[in-house]
Amino acid sequence: MTESAEQAGPDAADSVATFVEQFRSLKVQAGNPSLNDLARRAGVPRSTVADAFSPQRHRLPRLELVTALVRAFGCPPAEVDRWESAWKRVERTLLGLPPTPARGHSFLPPDVPDFTGRSEEAARLVAEIETRAASTVVISAIDGMAGVGKTTLAVHLGHRLRARFPDGQFFLDLQAHTAGMAPVEPASALHMLLRAWGMATEDIPDTLAERAAAWRSEVADRRVLLVLDNAASADQVCPLLPGTPGSLVLVTSRAGMPGLVGARSLSLDVLPSAEAVDLFAQVLGERADAEPDAVAEAVRLCGGLPLAIRVAAARLHHRSAWTVRDLVRRLAEGRRLTELSTVDGGVATAFAVSYRQLNAEQRRMFRLLGVFPGPSIDALAAAALADLPVDRAEALLEELLDVHLVRQDKVGRYTLHDLLRDYARATAQDKEPADHREAAIHRLLDYYLRVTDRVGDLLAPDRPHVELPLEPWSLAVPVLDDQAAALAWADAERPNLVAALRRAGDLGLDHYLRHIPRNLTKYLMFQCTLDENVAVHQTVIESARRTGDWVTELRSSGNLSVPYRQAGEYRLALTYAERAVALARMFDPRSLGPNLNNLGTVLAVLGDYPLAIAHFQESLAAYAAAGLDTHRSGSAARNLGAVLNIVGRHDEARELLWRAVEMARAAGDEWSEAFALNEFGTAIARLGRRDEAITHLRTALAIGARTGDPRSVAQVRGNLAEVLRQAGRHDEAVTHVRRAMADLRTLRDVSQLADLHHVLGLILHDLGRFQGALAEHRRALHLADPIGDLLEQSHAHRGMALAFDALGEVRSATEHWRLAHEGYAQLGVPLAVEAARRLTAEGERV
Repeated sequence: MTESAEQAGPDAADSVATFVEQFRSLKVQAGNPSLNDLARRAGVPRSTVADAFSPQRHRLPRLELVTALVRAFGCPPAEVDRWESAWKRVERTLLGLPPTPARGHSFLPPDVPDFTGRSEEAARLVAEIETRAASTVVISAIDGMAGVGKTTLAVHLGHRLRARFPDGQFFLDLQAHTAGMAPVEPASALHMLLRAWGMATEDIPDTLAERAAAWRSEVADRRVLLVLDNAASADQVCPLLPGTPGSLVLVTSRAGMPGLVGARSLSLDVLPSAEAVDLFAQVLGERADAEPDAVAEAVRLCGGLPLAIRVAAARLHHRSAWTVRDLVRRLAEGRRLTELSTVDGGVATAFAVSYRQLNAEQRRMFRLLGVFPGPSIDALAAAALADLPVDRAEALLEELLDVHLVRQDKVGRYTLHDLLRDYARATAQDKEPADHREAAIHRLLDYYLRVTDRVGDLLAPDRPHVELPLEPWSLAVPVLDDQAAALAWADAERPNLVAALRRAGDLGLDHYLRHIPRNLTKYLMFQCTLDENVAVHQTVIESARRTGDWVTELRSSGNLSVPYRQAGEYRLALTYAERAVALARMFDPRSLGPNLNNLGTVLAVLGDYPLAIAHFQESLAAYAAAGLDTHRSGSAARNLGAVLNIVGRHDEARELLWRAVEMARAAGDEWSEAFALNEFGTAIARLGRRDEAITHLRTALAIGARTGDPRSVAQVRGNLAEVLRQAGRHDEAVTHVRRAMADLRTLRDVSQLADLHHVLGLILHDLGRFQGALAEHRRALHLADPIGDLLEQSHAHRGMALAFDALGEVRSATEHWRLAHEGYAQLGVPLAVEAARRLTAEGERV
């Protein structure tokens, strides 16, 4: 569009005037070449060039003329792109359109407002896109040392190029070098990408290969930009790549990736002198103009590393009384710090300068952040660590944030860059007296002891009360009013708690290892991963054996058996459960009831129902003998009822399970009530009372959602889906199965996940989708086989037999009926009778 903007309104006129004025300025910046030279270089008449730069011009030049003249000025391709984008923005204003069309998904972090330098690297990448984007996926692997600006460059390029990729711009931190965090598995990364793309959780496939295929399918023939930050290896990246031309992938990593086939590597070095000076000046501001020689010396002493330059210049920016020469003098004071022997000296010098510019309070807080064992901290924990009022601790954290010595990835939570964490730790070792460091850890553990005591009261109101060894306390703790608040706090602090308990083990602070895990028993059991449970309980067990604290060992042994059972590690679960029972018989008879109950649960999943029933019955007797035959025995009653239900003793099961429901309600323990209602609803469904069962299961589902327990919610959804299937309500059943599957994949409850695939297979069978049913039962068997879950194996064989029978494959059906019968017969469950009858019938057909 080249018409006048006068009739389009004042905004349009201003936009055109600004563009024309900036375009004239570009000519001056390019050395003010003659109109004849420009006409020759651009291949247009001299009169056209003269008109474009005429002071009387009030119209927007043609786009073709603008791009031709920008090239004639000798600008790189990236600058041509920038002018083209600017022209299109003005054109949209003239047309009365929104400034930027809303298309695609955009998840890029904010661009750095004072981004400086890297023009050569950026030009290489833009040229690569221009030459290869039409024929392939362009992959640029940006590698270099920590602090060199890999992520900053990738994000900046993402924003600069986003208009070329209108179908979506994505950013994913793969956490290869994130303190306290494991690298993101490719399957998890694909889950995040598919969710960001808009795919429902229940539609995301199970396996890595399936997820990678789904991702490639979703973005096929689209133009997307994918920034994969902090990558560990080519194996981590390859499954995430689009499969069709037109997209751009920017990968950052500390090491090169020769295994990333087709990628163009871009190794970032420190900034060239001119660009380093520009970056320093951008951060510092106009004060840099007065001392150009000192600025050049400052960036030399910073090693040209962007992170070091930013920290040093920011420090100077906040010290108005200093000159740049003052900073140079401090940088060159004579000795480089040696505490960070694995880090480049320029980085250490920059951190040391920044540290020395802090006041005494800020320095102390920074050092103590190096003592803190976890990956992130909030103001309350920092107050305990530093023995300060919470407002003062928060103010100090914010001051450190202002000068980029900490960062804030989440509101209210502060973390250190990995290099700064190393520096803070080494500085604390050198500058903070040993007794001060130990006192800080004691205060932190005291803080966690107090808060977890409250968390334990909220999450397990029936737990035995223990007098804690608490010192007088005047510092703040979080206000936790209900279970949701307790869960939210524990979820945020979970990696810190695990790290703090490990530190307690290293320091031999055994009483914290006795009490903090006790406070978190239910949380660890139902909310934490197997790895987290192993880290905590193994530390506790080692401490208990060292000190001869058999009671603590038996408690942690019993607690550790639960996550092993949930993860399908049944033999390890049995080992720890049996150890706990043996220790209980010798040292703590009052704990015999719950530990026998736990052992019975492990035996039940191993398929030894007679022995499991015997242990549950002994558990109930032990509860009664210890005077604990009220609510605390409800779990044993519930588990006994569940096994009796499996073996066909439905009336006994129903009575026991309703007793467990009533005990939980009398104690106000909604968590236990949800589990009991889940089993009770399943039991009465087997008695034909489906509508009543659905009511109880929906109540259990609501309680589980309210208490924030994803495991119980997933289990209830699976049982509810089966009862809904039996009632012919297949659409509702499928919804519950899919949602439960999503939860259980995260929780790694393999046995329950196998059962969900079995239920989904039965639903598909009812709907006449026999091939789909067969696939689901095969998935169930694939999950159940490695963990040796005989009941789920038998269910899977039964489902496959039904599917093969419906498909007319009699021999296959017969084989699976045989396997199902063998399993059910070994378990001693009523389904063995059905399997025997069907096996006989199939044999006659053959």
